[in-house]
Amino acid sequence: MANKRDTAQQKRARQNRAQREALAARTQGGAPKRPSRVAPSTAEKLASKSASSSSKDAKGTADAKGASSTKGARRPRPVRPGDVPVDVDTLQGSWRQKVSQVPGGSQVLMAGIMTVVVTIMLCFLKLFVSEEAQAASKKPKADQTIFQSQGTGRALAIMAIPLVAVSISLVVALKPFRRRVWIGAAVAVGVTVALQVPFYLVVAGLLGFGAYKSSKVEGGGASRSKRRRAQASEAPLDESGPEEDGDPA
Repeated sequence: MANKRDTAQQKRARQNRAQREALAARTQGGAPKRPSRVAPSTAEKLASKSASSSSKDAKGTADAKGASSTKGARRPRPVRPGDVPVDVDTLQGSWRQKVSQVPGGSQVLMAGIMTVVVTIMLCFLKLFVSEEAQAASKKPKADQTIFQSQGTGRALAIMAIPLVAVSISLVVALKPFRRRVWIGAAVAVGVTVALQVPFYLVVAGLLGFGAYKSSKVEGGGASRSKRRRAQASEAPLDESGPEEDGDPA
């Protein structure tokens, strides 16, 4: 009888607890919670596991944010040849290495390479459209070389302008007045582009960019002339002291 009485009391206690929980849920506006059937020791283990997993997730999120911030930060670009002003007299190495260290020299070297490539293309490839092909089709294909399209004399003159201009630019690449020559060479090659030969447009762009970079890194000619005048105006100090005028004894 004692066991039945205890069982009945426990049943009533569970019912009363369920009623109280349902009343509290209705008061708070939430759904009634189901009575937990997990033992207290098991609940403590589950709570500790959930706490450790949440701490690991927070640590992983912080590490991911730190890695993303480190990845997003830009590293400073290393200094390359031609990024800083140089003294031509102190440069070492071959002629090509010296020119590549001069601001704008790499672009002029590339312009020389592109001039040779474009000249070879004009000599052997059919890159021009004849008048007959234009009249025969709305989308004509190139069927003539520069010699067939412009004539031998005109073609040689057109190809000679960039070759001479770039050659002079390379010759004076280590001279103080190289920037003015590069600008003139870019204009001369631009004239060739205007003569319906747009393949030298890359060469003119490289020469112009070389002159621009040289002006940007080394400064304008006006600033150099001012520095020279300032240096010339500074008189050297006389190390010997002023002469003392003394009466002969």
